Amino acid sequence: MSPKQVPQKQIGNRWFFDPHAANQFFVEIAGVTSGRFMECSGLSMTNEINEIKEGGLNSSTHKFINRSSAGEITLKRGFWSNPLLFSWFEQAALDSWTPRKNGTIVVLAGITSNVKDSTTLPVARWDFYRAFPLKWDGPQFNATSNSLAMESVTLACEWIELRVKFELDGGDWF
Repeated sequence: MSPKQVPQKQIGNRWFFDPHAANQFFVEIAGVTSGRFMECSGLSMTNEINEIKEGGLNSSTHKFINRSSAGEITLKRGFWSNPLLFSWFEQAALDSWTPRKNGTIVVLAGITSNVKDSTTLPVARWDFYRAFPLKWDGPQFNATSNSLAMESVTLACEWIELRVKFELDGGDWF
């Protein structure tokens, strides 16, 4: 669907084409909300190129997409008493077969119709498929600091899909 086909629509104080804040998101792994993460990076897809040099054509080469691959997703959050991420990593490290899980990163947008009435709605989601943990980093402790104890996990996945909502008030995911 091209941008010309999407109507400009105002919902509360936001227009449909306003950019979304990068600080309102949550993560689901295997259908379970895994908490609010402070950072998410590595949402990327890369196309591998097959370059063919045609005999007699010296000015350029032909390029074809060979295959695509998904980047490694890194999730960081404050450490708390839920061992879900570490347990999944530990299971992957100790077993030759690791359970792969699908997940979703959901972006929320704040919609305000007046000062007293504001709500957040999901506006975009990145679904990742057949993920497993590559790396887990635990918190760093320092008695002279008052920073949060953080943990992070890096996931390898096979595919990433972006889905957006064109109608924030109940439309379908595209």
